[in-house]
Formats: sequence, structure tokens, C-alpha cells
Amino acid sequence: MCMSKYFLYIFFLLSICSTTAKSQHYLDSLLNRLQIAKSDTEKIVALSNLSDYYCFTGIDSSFSYAQQAIYLSRKIKYPLGETLGLNCLFYGFNTKANYPKALEMALQSLRIAEQLNEGREDQMAQANYEIGLVNRYTENYSEALSYFWTALSFGEKSKEDIYFAYGQISIINVRLKKLDSALSYAQQSYEWGLKSKKYYKYLCLTLAVLGNAYEQTKNDDSAEKYYRLGLLHCEKFNNFYILARIYNNLAGLFDKSGKTDSCLQYARLSLAICQKYNFPDYAANPSYLLKKIFETKHLPDSSLKYLNIILASKDSVFSQANTHKIENLISDETQRERELTEAKEKFKNQIRLYTLISAAGILLFVAIILYRNNRQKQKANLLLKQQKKETELQKNKAEDALHDLKSTQTQLIHAEKMASLGEITAGIAHEIQNPLNFVNNFSDINRELIDEMKEEIHSGKINNAMEIADNIRKNLEKISHHGSRADAIVKGMLQHSRASSGQKEPTDINALANEYLQICYHGIRAKDKLFNVSLSTHFDEKIGKINAIRQDLGRVLLNLFNNAFYSVSEKKKKSGDQFNPEVTVSTKRLKDNIEIRVKDNGLGISQHILDKIFQPFYTTKPTGQGTGLGLSMSYDIITKEHGGTIQVETNENEYAEFIIWLPG
Repeated sequence: MCMSKYFLYIFFLLSICSTTAKSQHYLDSLLNRLQIAKSDTEKIVALSNLSDYYCFTGIDSSFSYAQQAIYLSRKIKYPLGETLGLNCLFYGFNTKANYPKALEMALQSLRIAEQLNEGREDQMAQANYEIGLVNRYTENYSEALSYFWTALSFGEKSKEDIYFAYGQISIINVRLKKLDSALSYAQQSYEWGLKSKKYYKYLCLTLAVLGNAYEQTKNDDSAEKYYRLGLLHCEKFNNFYILARIYNNLAGLFDKSGKTDSCLQYARLSLAICQKYNFPDYAANPSYLLKKIFETKHLPDSSLKYLNIILASKDSVFSQANTHKIENLISDETQRERELTEAKEKFKNQIRLYTLISAAGILLFVAIILYRNNRQKQKANLLLKQQKKETELQKNKAEDALHDLKSTQTQLIHAEKMASLGEITAGIAHEIQNPLNFVNNFSDINRELIDEMKEEIHSGKINNAMEIADNIRKNLEKISHHGSRADAIVKGMLQHSRASSGQKEPTDINALANEYLQICYHGIRAKDKLFNVSLSTHFDEKIGKINAIRQDLGRVLLNLFNNAFYSVSEKKKKSGDQFNPEVTVSTKRLKDNIEIRVKDNGLGISQHILDKIFQPFYTTKPTGQGTGLGLSMSYDIITKEHGGTIQVETNENEYAEFIIWLPG
């Protein structure tokens, strides 16, 4: 399994290198056009083409070129160029599944296109296509179809070959189980795409749609043929977004035919691209196939891993916040269209009034038009009501799913807190044993001294009796001292176990760090008597007290200490007696901040997982030994509750050092 997985990654890397080499010539030509541009308008077109190229591979570069195009267009008052830049921003946000921002860009482009003299039909076609695309992603199929047909009608007027609108209509017909229509529109999209000059580079999308249409009609051979043609086209134009989709299509096709190995290969390729380029809308499907495969292989850990990817992908794409943003944008656009319609209607009424005054015969004609418009409005209102019901149904489903997800997250966070409580309880049990031993020992000594004092009194040796009484008094003071110490430890335990109030209070950072370091160390020792580590502390006495939520900050320190002890313990098991475990804790007052450092000389952290350690549910510990929430909760407590920062410096197999900065 490991060897096959290794060759799979080698294949993926070679594929990426091959694709990059093929597309380098195309990129060079785009950069050359920008360099030789003689006018601002030529430069805007070149910037837009570069932005379009990078929207699937380098979103930051894509946004940068698009924003330059928009800025220059506004500077020279060239609205057509501004729509080109907005179109590029739309596709950038669309590939990242940020549908509210994508819709916002499309609506801005539509408003500008409505006022254009030059290129109006072209940009109206493009803007309507983009709005239809967002409606299709949010499963508002009737609205999506309306916008796609509108886009095609504008395209016919301007000779704009946006053939891929037929492909989107095909996708919707697949969703609606109208398979014959879906195949017909997919074939039209492919035939027009072969003739296209301006948009030939998007033919890979049409090939994927056509392959899917054949797959739905049970023609698997044709489906695989067009999927593989789509792969070649993606490589030619460096389109990793559609490449991830087609790999997933092939994985699904092989899954249906029972070719598990091929399904596993292509699903992993698809997911690798989605994770490399952050395509959350495509990540869920290959993860589902991988989850199903590992469930049949009875590998629950791998199955759970891909389940978490599915949940994260769906939460990212279809969060309630995104739904609300889309609804608000659609509502605003509907209001704008209504106001435009009302203004146009008012103008029409004025024309009708003047016409009625001039000619009585036109009255009948106007009445017929009004009657027809009224019927159309009634039909439109009925359609809107049906759409509203469907929207409410989808909203309720999304809210139920969100509630279930929050409930699961709450249970996992509670489990993490209970784990930290177990760690501190073990340490406190060890700490409290020392004062209790003192109390017991001095109590036994006092009993013996009292018996001696009685004998001295009976013997008339009052001076000796008084000396014994003084010793008894000193012992009682020691009993009281150690009893108070035990009481303080118990109160500390109660304070830790009590739910956080969320209120900040003056906190001695040095005392807090030292207290939790000792508690965590003794907790580990209580579990493993052979565990031993060299502890070093360097506390800056100039720090004093700062405002902090003591219980939550204690949980952060406890988690960092526990991770450090775990790391040196595991390295000790591997290295043997020649390794000396060390954990160092230091504090320091900087200019405006308080710095806390926790360093160990354990296993360190691998560079390829360094950017994942603060993600929820990510853990390097074996199954059952970590929930993957410790560092995620610590990150939230430091950054969100205290307004600080936390980062890590590490060398694998040498050391790991977590650094916290808190406002001081």
C-alpha cells in the first residue's frame, strides 16, 4: 500500500511538471503582450488575459492583475475594461467557492454593461452567464436556466460564442433527470466549442460535461473517452480546476464499474489537486469515494480522515453565512430591477397618456397590452412563490445540518477539556500528597510529645514540659502551614475545573506558568513512574500581572506542556539512554507585549504539516491519544480571547518551540 501510494504521488508530480511545461509558452506569450502594449486599453486587455490565466493556479496573481486592470480602467474612464477585470475576479472567487463575492462581482459587471455603448451585448452575455452559474451552484435551477438563456440570446446578437452556457444547461438537465435533453445540450456545447476561437481554452469543461451526460445515459465507453480528451485539454491550458473535476469523474465512473484500484487512484489525484490549489467545492466528491473505499477495507482511521475533509469542504462552501450573503445580494438586485422596472413603467404610462389624448383608437390597444402584462405578472408572482418555498426548504435543511455539526463540535471540545482535566487531576493528586504526608507525620510526633509532656508534669519537671509544649506549638504551626498548602491546591483544582467566566482578571503569568508546569509534570509522572525530564525555567520578574482569562490561559499552557512532555517521551523511547529530555519555559517583557516560550528537544514538527497543526481535528498522535483540538483551541484562546499571537519554530528531530505574545 505504501509503495503504490508513493508511485501515485510520483505520477501526480510528473503530471504537474508536464502540464506546467506545456503551458509555459502560452504564459510567455501573455506576458509579452503586456510588455509590448502601446495603449492603456491594450494594457488592460493584457492584464485581464493574465488574470484569467492565473485564476486556476495562482489566485493571488489573478486578483493582482484583475485589480490592476480595474484601477487603470477607472483611471482612464474605460468601463468596458472594468467589466473585463470584474469578470476575472468573478472566476477567481468562483474557483475558491466564495459564491457571495463571485455574485457581487457579476452584479457589478451587469450594472456597468447595461450602460455600455461599445461591447454591451458581449458583456451582458458574460454577466448573465456568471449570475446563472452562481444560481446553478446554489441549486436555484429555474433562475439559472433563465440567466443562461438570456446569456445565449445576447451572445447571438453580438456573435459572442459563449457555447459553454449550453454545457451548464446540460448539467441542470442532468440534475432534473432529463437525460436526453442533457445529452443534446452537451453535444451542442461541444460542437460550438470546436469552432470557438475566443473561448477554445474552456473546451475541457464541455468535454467533462459531455462525458458526464454519456455516463448518466449508461454509455460508459463514450463517457471515458471524453473524460480523457478533457484531461489532455486541461494539460494544454494549465486548467487544474477542471482537471480536478475530470479526475473525480473518472473515479466515480470506475467506482460504478467495480474497478476499485482505478477509482482509488483517480480520487486521490483529484483530492490532491483540490488541496494543493484550495478548490473546496470539488474536494467533497473524491473524499466521499475514498471514505467509501476505506470503509469496505475496514480502515476506520482513513475513513474518518476523509469524512473530516467532506465536512470541512461542505461547511466552507455551503455555510449559513454564505447562504445569507447570496440571498441578500439577490434581494438587492431584485429590488434594483424592480425600481428600474417601475421607472420604465412610469415612462410608459406617460407615453400612453399622451397617446390617449392624441388618439382614442390607441386606448383599446393599450388596454390589451396592460391585460397581457397583468397576466404575465401573475404568472411571475406564482413562480416567485414557488421559488421562495423551495429556498425555505433548502434553508431549513442547511440549518439542520449546521445544528448537527455544532453539536458534534461541542462534544469534541468537551472531550478535549475533560482530557486536560484528567491531566491536571493526576498532577494535583501527586502535589497534594506531600503536604498530607507532612500533616500526618507531625500529628504522630505531637502525640508522642504530649505523652512525654504528661510524664514531665507528673514528675514536677515544669521547665522540660514547657519546652515540649513549645515544640508541640511549632509542630502545630507546620501542620497548619501544610494544611493551608493542601487547601490552596484543592482550590486551584476547583478553579481549573470550573467553567471559564470569560472575564479577564489580573494574572501573575510567571506563577501561572510554574504552577501548570509542575502539575503537568507530576500528572505525567503519575501515569509513568519511569518518566523523567530536565526542567528549566527563566521567568522575567519585570512582567508583573496582566489582564487575562486565567482558566483559559492555563489550558493553553497545560496543552503546550503536555505536547512537549509527549514529544521528549517518544524520542526517549526511540533513542534510548543516550538522549536527555529537556523542557524549557521562559517569560519576557518586551516593549508592548509579554512573551512566553515553551521549548523541548523532542521529535520536532515536520515542515510539510507545519501549516496544519492549528487546524481543528488535525493530530499527529496515534488514534485514541488525541482529538486534534488542543492546539486549535489554544490558537482561538490566544488570538480571539486575548488578542495575541502564537507561532512555532522547529527543526524535525531536533526541537520545537511554541512562542506566545500577549498584549502587556
